[in-house]
Amino acid sequence: MVCDVLSGLGEKDATRHIARDLADEIAGLCTGSGPWAQFLNGITNVDLTRGGRDWIRPRVFSFHELESDPILQALAYTQVLSAIRRDSLIDEQPRIIAVDEVYRLMRHPSLLDFLIEAAKTFRTRRKKLICIDQTSPHST
Repeated sequence: MVCDVLSGLGEKDATRHIARDLADEIAGLCTGSGPWAQFLNGITNVDLTRGGRDWIRPRVFSFHELESDPILQALAYTQVLSAIRRDSLIDEQPRIIAVDEVYRLMRHPSLLDFLIEAAKTFRTRRKKLICIDQTSPHST
């Protein structure tokens, strides 16, 4: 997502410099002993692949525990949505993808853009995206 945003800024030297600085910053957070390195690079018990199966059981991901760290929550959303999007490219088996608490994605415009692009991919592969939210933009 970062590359997509930066590519829209043009080919100027200043843009390349910003991109390098940003890449260094992200690498410092997500690799080695960075605060999100273990989360992003550690061992998981969640299998997001099809693994040759014809049928995939429903999967539920909760990010409630990550509410205190909105950046880590955004990374988790990105990881899961990316895996689901990749998986949807494998076949045209009809499937429903439901995303609850969409307001959390709206806090990060790039995540919302990613969800919109994923919806386009899902639509072309016979998948349906349902966005659920109880928060109204007019509520206080």
